[in-house]
This record gives sequence, C-alpha cells and structure tokens, in this order.
Amino acid sequence: MKESQARPKPEHHRIGTTFTDDEIESIDAWGFARRIRNRSEAIRRLVSQALIQEVKTATD
Repeated sequence: MKESQARPKPEHHRIGTTFTDDEIESIDAWGFARRIRNRSEAIRRLVSQALIQEVKTATD
C-alpha cells in the first residue's frame, strides 16, 4: 500500500480481558437493570462512567 493510501484508523478497538464469574454476574445484572442489550455495551458504559467520575474527582 502506498503512503498516500494509508488506512483510516478504526473507531473501535477490540480488547480481550478476563473476568471472574462474580464480576460477570454483576456486569450482567447492572446491564439488565438498565435495559442494556449486551454485555459488551454494559462494559463500555461502566468504563465510560468510571472515567468520567475519575475526571470529576481529579478536578475537584
């Protein structure tokens, strides 16, 4: 591929991680209570909320 034909960066990145059974149960229960359709979306939202809270805490 020529330099001028570089591939665009993907908007999403796939990562692999391991959770305990208890963590998975908690994630699933959290997502179900909020009507989140799948585990991946629940994890994305949990991470997003944690990062937002971290920024708020750091700026206080």
